[in-house]
Amino acid sequence: MNSKTIKSGIITLVVIIAIYVVFHYGSEWIDQARERRKIKDLDGRINKNNLSYGETQYTSFAKKLFAAMDGLFTDEDAIYDVFRKMKNIDDLLMLQVAFSEVEDENESLEDWLHDDLSNSEIRVINSILEERQITYSF
Repeated sequence: MNSKTIKSGIITLVVIIAIYVVFHYGSEWIDQARERRKIKDLDGRINKNNLSYGETQYTSFAKKLFAAMDGLFTDEDAIYDVFRKMKNIDDLLMLQVAFSEVEDENESLEDWLHDDLSNSEIRVINSILEERQITYSF
């Protein structure tokens, strides 16, 4: 092989690696940016005067949800318990914002619920919200 062929091969390899990195990490970065934008939008919709709890309590709720879904087994009762404490839409939105701060992978509470729970379990959560006249569904 001559030096031109080796140089072309190296350039081709570098270009292939660069394309892989852009596609692999680029979509991840885009997803993270979308999630941050979604959380910012949720945060902007919260009427802070209508919150039932202090901000640290929402963090506690979020940590309880995270612990209930992290790992091999899901604690559905713990999840339902947190949602039963939501009294209005602002509580629910604040919970989602707090969850995004607890969860470090830039995945939403909704993503976690759908990954860990069955459709019937999601319906239970939506029923709990509906009983509290919270017009939001997962």
